[in-house]
Amino acid sequence: MKPLTAPQKGSASLSPKEKPGNYRQVKPAPARQSPPKPANSPRQKPATSPVKSPLWHPWVINSWIFIPAVLYLNMAYRYASNIPVLDDYDAILNFLNNFKAAGFGQKLLLLISQHNEHRLLHSRLLYVAYYGITGNINFRNIIFIGDLQLLAVALISTYFIRKSGGKYWKLIAFIWSLCIFDLNTYEAGNMAMFGVQSFGVIMLFFGSVFLYDLNNRKYLAPAALLQAVTIFSSGNGIVASLFITLSTLPGNDRVKKIVSIATTLVFAPLYFIGYANGASADTERHTPFNIGNAVIYFVKMGGAHFSFDYSLAFGIPLFATLLAAFPYRSLRRPATLWPILCIAGFSIVSMLTIAVFRSDLDNAQFQTSRYQIYPQLLAATACLFVMLKMENKRPQLAVSIILLLIIFKSYAGNYSFGKLGFERTKNRSELYDYWYPDKKRAKLIIRAACESGIYCLDDER
Repeated sequence: MKPLTAPQKGSASLSPKEKPGNYRQVKPAPARQSPPKPANSPRQKPATSPVKSPLWHPWVINSWIFIPAVLYLNMAYRYASNIPVLDDYDAILNFLNNFKAAGFGQKLLLLISQHNEHRLLHSRLLYVAYYGITGNINFRNIIFIGDLQLLAVALISTYFIRKSGGKYWKLIAFIWSLCIFDLNTYEAGNMAMFGVQSFGVIMLFFGSVFLYDLNNRKYLAPAALLQAVTIFSSGNGIVASLFITLSTLPGNDRVKKIVSIATTLVFAPLYFIGYANGASADTERHTPFNIGNAVIYFVKMGGAHFSFDYSLAFGIPLFATLLAAFPYRSLRRPATLWPILCIAGFSIVSMLTIAVFRSDLDNAQFQTSRYQIYPQLLAATACLFVMLKMENKRPQLAVSIILLLIIFKSYAGNYSFGKLGFERTKNRSELYDYWYPDKKRAKLIIRAACESGIYCLDDER
């Protein structure tokens, strides 16, 4: 046993319960420990976070995908002229003549008024905005603005393809770009009214589907606004709105579904208020409707992207490929694939609508350039479906290259054909006094536009 020691000065005092004479053992105080050094002390290197590339960096690296857009816009820049052709007289100049002279209430009605079988809200808003900013109308610039709408379509397509296109999504995105900017659409690409309307309704459709797909409720209002404008912007605007609604059905966001469904249910019926059937200029040229002619028209329209002369022979394999390669199993991934399916559905139903209403015209042409954007979107979708079918299989890269070669061959052939179309449109617009069926009416519209300071044809001769 250790000996007891008497308490020293400064040691602990005895407890009151302790008996006199008993001394407590004194334990040495524990040594003080220095506090731990901070993680980022001067002697220790601070942790470094990985350097992130700028947001625009991936777009610069992948900008080669949009090379066809540069070629298409360059063609429009070279051959667009500041002269109205065909529907430009009524849809743009006569509209602005009336719009400038109208009161506020009448202006609103003019924006949604009927032009042939269409309403052109988006197009007319663009014309009014351009005139309000510049104080005149320049058809060359409007043509270029109309073609720029395809760039928005291509960018949004790339967004969806990246989500669903698998390992070789960049190659598929380039194929889509070749199809979107195929010069087979030279009519819409070099005529102001056709381009702004035809490409505009597609851009609005893609934009609304994109905003709904972001799954953020702050984008619901602009998505619904685009959806409503889409309905009033072309004859197939209601078809577009239906497929916009379908694109919102997968997922658990009930508010998004309610907003898209309500937009269609409210605005689609309003489209037909005051609507006049048979308002098209082609009314007197109709022949009795024949469903067989409509089906052939539809199939030929699908194949016209690959060959004008053998469009029926190419149309049948295209639709067979869509059915065979349709990604039925991939429907389990609705969040990534559903927008693509809605794009395909919108293209097919738009083509069916065109076939029904144009196949019974005496001079109907299935390859009408202004409508070729729809079968081109369908061809691009078929390529994506094939790639999804080959996902994680050995020949996937080889199949991708084969698809690229097929589409590129069609693009190269259509490039030469489309360039001639751009040149022909420019030459006709400059050669004819008035490229319009009724020369007297065209002259009156031009005179009124010149007196109002909107546009003077004599300045361009």
